[in-house]
Amino acid sequence: MLKGDYVLLEDVKELFCWPNQPFWGQICDGDKIRDSGVNLEHYNSEPQPIAGELNLIAGQDFDRVVLGVTLDCLPVVASELVKKSARWQAMTANMGSTQTQAMQIWTDRSAHEMGIPGPAAVIGSYVEPWSSITDFSHLISREARPADMNVKFLTYSCGVLLKQPDQHQQQEKKKVKQRAIHFLENDVQPIWPDACSESNPKGIDWSVLIDAENRSGSDRFSAQYWRANIDPTELYVLSLPETMQYRLRAGDNDFDNLVICGTWTDAGFNIGSVECAMMSGLHASQFISGYPKDIIGSDW
Repeated sequence: MLKGDYVLLEDVKELFCWPNQPFWGQICDGDKIRDSGVNLEHYNSEPQPIAGELNLIAGQDFDRVVLGVTLDCLPVVASELVKKSARWQAMTANMGSTQTQAMQIWTDRSAHEMGIPGPAAVIGSYVEPWSSITDFSHLISREARPADMNVKFLTYSCGVLLKQPDQHQQQEKKKVKQRAIHFLENDVQPIWPDACSESNPKGIDWSVLIDAENRSGSDRFSAQYWRANIDPTELYVLSLPETMQYRLRAGDNDFDNLVICGTWTDAGFNIGSVECAMMSGLHASQFISGYPKDIIGSDW
């Protein structure tokens, strides 16, 4: 239960962002839930908070329902819809998703000083699982870091995380850290040649990594960011061959008063991306209100 209206976003340097944890003060017994150790972001986190049921009546409590959960959550949170609709059954049976892993690295050398020529680089099909490596240095000015940390370069990398039996979030996160360190120790010379260690020409000079605690060697990676995306809410929706016909549109989904959005819908640019997510949200808005009139990139 909430204490009044819940404020969703926080102001970071005049840019409203999702917080990295709930605003506990706005949740009833929020301090108690926080102190229990539960992680509300993870599907099977223990201990589980207990919530009650609330029945809402169409036309009295709401006009439309906007369903914006991810593909792998549909059989759980929308199981009755799946049972009642052959189109939903076909969609959930034929479309697919994958687990992913990601890391972010901040350095005190610029892209040029790292040995990257030309404009901001986007690298694909590199060493697995770090097949995608992108320069996101343009976001440094948006981060609330002290100026004396001297951050000059920010890179994101991600790739597939193979599904294994009995996976657990914290265990997988530790493995992602180990893979990231292995990558930095063995595979950076071709992409960041001027950031390599004299003692290890294949690997990074750990001193270039930003670390407020000023640790040494690979321990400096602990100041970076990494994660394992294995929860149903975090899986990446795939654009598999011969599956486009199973995608449903915002208002064409077999149910009255329901509007859907997400990268599993038919948004006009059907590939897992922020663009697809935005276009899907715009289609939902368009169906409900008629705004926006046109959606760039969509052909319907």
